[in-house]
Amino acid sequence: MANISVSTLISFDSAETTTSDFISNLSSTAAPSIIEQSLALYHNRHRFLFSGIVLLLGVIGNSLALAILARKKATKNSKYTLLLRCLVSNNLIGLLGILTTLMLKIYVPEDEFKAYVRWDCTLKVLCRFFGLCSGCIAAVMAIERFMALARPFIYHKHITYALVRKTINILVIIAVVVTFLPFTGFGAYIDESNPTNPKCLRYRDAEGFWNKTYSVLFMSFGTLLCVVIVACNLFVMRALCVISRKRASKRHIHYDTLQREKGSIQWIEGKSSSSGSSLYHRSNSGTMTANTSPDEIKFAKLMAFLSISFVICWMPQMIAIPMAILPNRVPKAHPFFILADVLTALNFTFDPYIYVLSRTKQSHLMGCIKDCRC
Repeated sequence: MANISVSTLISFDSAETTTSDFISNLSSTAAPSIIEQSLALYHNRHRFLFSGIVLLLGVIGNSLALAILARKKATKNSKYTLLLRCLVSNNLIGLLGILTTLMLKIYVPEDEFKAYVRWDCTLKVLCRFFGLCSGCIAAVMAIERFMALARPFIYHKHITYALVRKTINILVIIAVVVTFLPFTGFGAYIDESNPTNPKCLRYRDAEGFWNKTYSVLFMSFGTLLCVVIVACNLFVMRALCVISRKRASKRHIHYDTLQREKGSIQWIEGKSSSSGSSLYHRSNSGTMTANTSPDEIKFAKLMAFLSISFVICWMPQMIAIPMAILPNRVPKAHPFFILADVLTALNFTFDPYIYVLSRTKQSHLMGCIKDCRC
């Protein structure tokens, strides 16, 4: 999916370049006040402070989430724990990589940093890989929930822990190939047109037929992941609505039955213990709907929310690619590109709070914090 290193947010050189490009594009058509506003937006160090705070919150949240998941014992729903551990670990490593590039950019002098530009660009490509992996894991989550609700017999018989892990590994290998193609010359990640002053280059900003072709390939793979996630979770949401209606209807029927039998309850309880157990059994059967367990329904709701948050945060990155590679491209410093990068960073930061921490008992969370302190 697009370059998750949020280089638009953390690169001083890039900020200076995009600011000049944006002003030159606007100077002939925009009023001076608009140009000054653009300068204030794209040449502002407060952006870097905001980036650091967001990334630091993400690292803390993912670390706590990983500690909580590590304390959970293996259960029949171990596939859920596997998927969440993969997602949280992936996000944590990606955020640490982005935070490292930010710290190097801030604290290493510019003259010394030029000697390590290639390593910096390589690290940003590596961070992009972790962004793509998060989409792959989210897609496996969506497909797993789809199979559990659409084909429960096949799911319980064939969808095993080993199969889920194998599917994740296959998608990760595909993500490795797609992400690291620029190292083979298909796509760009560094601009060495000026050997004395090389700069990191986003693949969508590179010129040339093969570079643009790689951008289209990357966009196609990322969009495919979004489509799979949305399609599977739309079915999950539909299934949840059906289950909710069935349970509400059966609760209503059960309530009416109890009201009609209210006058004879004393007699039923006094007659025999066997008839009392029979009434209790009817009560239980009246509230059951399908073979779907409460844990599965909770996880399905989690995946339904995932589809919304993931698409909102990632689709702008996919939309930004055609905006950048078309002949009459949008200026590099356009606010939409900034918005796309911010949404990506926020998605990585707040994932653990949404998926794990918000569903963990406070006592469990405090126990993890105490263990970390000890």
